[in-house]
Amino acid sequence: MGPWAIGKGWVRLGTGVLIGVLLAGTAVVASASGTTSGQILACVQGAKTAGPRGQGAGALLRVVTSAAQCSKPGEALLAFPTEAAFVAALQQQAADVSSIAALQQAQKSDVTAVTAGTGLSGGGTATAPALSLAPAYQLPQGCTTGQVATYDATNRAWVCASLPGGAGQAQTFTAGGRYTFPAGVSAVNVEVVGAGGGGGGQMKLASRALVGAGGGGGGAVVVGTFAAADCPGGITVTVGQGGQGSPTGQFSGTASSAVCGTSTGITAGGGGGADITGPSAGGAGGTWSYQGSVTNVVSHAGFAGGAGSGTTAGSGGNNGLGVGGGGAGATGGIGGGGGGGDPSAGLSASSGGNGVVIVTPIG
Repeated sequence: MGPWAIGKGWVRLGTGVLIGVLLAGTAVVASASGTTSGQILACVQGAKTAGPRGQGAGALLRVVTSAAQCSKPGEALLAFPTEAAFVAALQQQAADVSSIAALQQAQKSDVTAVTAGTGLSGGGTATAPALSLAPAYQLPQGCTTGQVATYDATNRAWVCASLPGGAGQAQTFTAGGRYTFPAGVSAVNVEVVGAGGGGGGQMKLASRALVGAGGGGGGAVVVGTFAAADCPGGITVTVGQGGQGSPTGQFSGTASSAVCGTSTGITAGGGGGADITGPSAGGAGGTWSYQGSVTNVVSHAGFAGGAGSGTTAGSGGNNGLGVGGGGAGATGGIGGGGGGGDPSAGLSASSGGNGVVIVTPIG
């Protein structure tokens, strides 16, 4: 037997799947217990009786010396008259395995295009088309603790909103969102506080004298009652952000508001930034407004920031409720102005406090 002989070992078929092949030459299904001169015996899976051309079909498994060794279910003994016939069978089997592997690889690339369905974007005919969630279906990523994503039908967008509660359970918004009236709640009180203005830094007057800077103004406060019947889509909430403390610019706080639709709402303005052009006056207090069907409105303008004097920096103004202003060089509390700065005293310009919106069910 030549150097290609495999003795009693197994012939592996690539992926391990048994594959039927046509064994070439004059191989026949044998029943003899031995071999004649030059013959090679092999066990095959699924062999058939030789046809008119003396050929049998099956998957070549292993070389044996007798039919008794082909005892597993479905096996049969096949006799190859010459080494050349046996080699030809091996080559044919290897070629068939290679062809099947190529077919499997081709089948992996049958997809030629991907179409984005409802809620998706992307797709196309690229080699590797990508899909992503369409913007209208994306949830907001900036919700704070206790808030949930809710759909704003007016603006056709998802926004953050506090979890609904029952009567008497106040919800505090420290970031923008939407309040939805819980079942059984017919009206709510809404308290809106604007943000405080930023304090100024140390100032240099025309005489080149250095003076402490003024503090930022406090934000306004306004309270009103909203009826659920007037707000079928809920209340949209905006929370103001405190102005930055700076020796080079005036940065006012922004307004906070609570609005139903386009015609009903209350707004608490932010406090002004401290004057840095001289004299060292503090920022103005925030103002307020309301419109539409809001009732029981109570309002308070913000307090102005303290002025700087000599080497003394001014304090930030309180919000409309009389609290929150930062001391010299101190950041403002809720709606309070930031304190003024004076580097010669180790005090820096400080930012105003952010606003807040509090919604309390009352009936």
